[in-house]
Amino acid sequence: MTDDHAYREAQRAVARIQRLSDECWHALDASSQSMDEDAWVGPVARGFHEAVRADVGELQAQLAEAVREANAKLESMPRAS
Repeated sequence: MTDDHAYREAQRAVARIQRLSDECWHALDASSQSMDEDAWVGPVARGFHEAVRADVGELQAQLAEAVREANAKLESMPRAS
């Protein structure tokens, strides 16, 4: 595989990772919004809501890291001149 071909393949992979990140970024928004609107109340609900908010943060951090790592890998690859 030539450097140029490998680079184009990596570009496609980075684009796919970015699309998947964009699609999943708001995956827990509906659950979080329901909790914000007091769909469920009480101490168990508060604990669940805190867990959902933490999960949102973790999901978004992991997605951002995947995109950063993919872009860094792409930038480190040789390109055909």
